[in-house]
Amino acid sequence: MSRKPSYSPKKTLFGLLFLAVLVFYPYLRAQYLPRSVEFGGETMGTYYTVKIADSRMSKRRLRALHANTQKLLQEINADLSTYDPASVISRFNSNTNTTPQLVTESLVTVTRHALKLSRETGGAFDPTVRPLVDLWGFYNKQDQPIPAQADIDSARRSVGAHLIQTTGNDALTKSKSTASLDLSASAKGYGVDRILQMLVSADCANVYVDIGGEIRTRGKSPGGSAWRIAIETPVPGTALGESHYLTITVEDRAIASSGDYRNFFQADGKRYSHIIDPRTGYPISNTVAAVSVLAPDCMHADTLATALMVMQPDAGLALIAQHTNTEALIIMRDASGQFQDLRSPNFNAAISD
Repeated sequence: MSRKPSYSPKKTLFGLLFLAVLVFYPYLRAQYLPRSVEFGGETMGTYYTVKIADSRMSKRRLRALHANTQKLLQEINADLSTYDPASVISRFNSNTNTTPQLVTESLVTVTRHALKLSRETGGAFDPTVRPLVDLWGFYNKQDQPIPAQADIDSARRSVGAHLIQTTGNDALTKSKSTASLDLSASAKGYGVDRILQMLVSADCANVYVDIGGEIRTRGKSPGGSAWRIAIETPVPGTALGESHYLTITVEDRAIASSGDYRNFFQADGKRYSHIIDPRTGYPISNTVAAVSVLAPDCMHADTLATALMVMQPDAGLALIAQHTNTEALIIMRDASGQFQDLRSPNFNAAISD
């Protein structure tokens, strides 16, 4: 005797729902689940990357944001690039007048910030250090002998934050005709801040902006967690991203790093870093190999990272303690090439591994 197949309304309904999920899941994922869109390019002699976790991002809107980012970076370069002889900063540097010169608000903003930090560090950081960097050959990338002490002394006479003054929001004055500005220790961080501000104004809530390793984030990553960023081990000769010291989470903050392990030259068995101590006129000779700084904005993080490379580690941590919501990791290299580090009190709270 044969039995009729039995049908379960519950099973049938479940099957239909399962089929509907299979059919409509790609559409639902595209419409409602977070996804990351990304664009980038070249700027300031390096790369830039923007990531946006936003499910509503159309291709048209993405193209518009990319174009606006490119335009903004071109404007910042036109103000702050010392490699462009037509930039605002280059024209100021080449002008030997000691009367106020009209410049741009961007240049005054970054200069004022750099001069303030120079005072805080007792000259360990100095935005007028360019004559010394030129003398040591780090701009022209040419092999040249170690400068004579007389030449170093001569260049140092054109270095000093006291030689530059800001007037209002649109003018700079040099009190010595040979004084010049180099804001490369702040420009990338400033660019990151400007891009992030532009994207947030365009209603992008979850954003990651990176210019040459100087990074600022807003909101969450595509998976809904804080953005995770790796800090490199400062091993000379390693490629970008090749080494890993630790990983941290960065949420609504910025991180900037500086190190002595990429841009350097060797002479007579000694390695000379591109980071110059303005107080001596020589490349840094302390034990600091790399610094990473967490701060509320990237311009501060960027500038502080360079300053801490020049300072002794304990003095660097004392400086960090004077800045609100700011933390630092200072990696030091001993005579055998081994690493140890110093961390500000709350830096460990950001470590994710």
